[in-house]
Amino acid sequence: ISQRASTSLKTLLLNDCDHWVTNDFVRNMADLLSDRLRSNPKETRFFSKIGLDTAIEITSEAIQYLCGKCCHLQSIDLQNCVEISDEAVQSIAENCGLNVESINLNNCDSCTDASILSLADHCPRLKHISLRRCSNVSAPSIDTLVRSCKELKELVLPTFRDADHSLLATIASHLK
Repeated sequence: ISQRASTSLKTLLLNDCDHWVTNDFVRNMADLLSDRLRSNPKETRFFSKIGLDTAIEITSEAIQYLCGKCCHLQSIDLQNCVEISDEAVQSIAENCGLNVESINLNNCDSCTDASILSLADHCPRLKHISLRRCSNVSAPSIDTLVRSCKELKELVLPTFRDADHSLLATIASHLK
């Protein structure tokens, strides 16, 4: 990403880029975008969507760095980023939470209830969340998320062993 191109960049989709999207790439990109924002503070919403689907080499540390530099992210796709854990999602929630509207954590199996509870605490504008194959997420944390995120419109759930009718009732009563 050149400095010139980054002035108006709103969406960066690096889906299926497997091995070449590394932690160093994410850090360099975050530095470049952050520098651009500092040099033009009126341009507060230029970079708001990132897709890293299947960037299997990225770790939570890179996402933490990205969110520390680019706190205006609205949409984050981390599907199949198998090295992503609670620390990354907590960083997204804490640094970008007021802006986050969409997050895809499909197949981020290291994410647990701690991730979901952090999103519930910090992301009031969350509208879309996908959690397919997130086997360490339980029904009670989803219940909390649905109750906390009043703008939630789309919820893709993992398979639960502990779900019951009360969760379905909560979802039905809160989804718009």
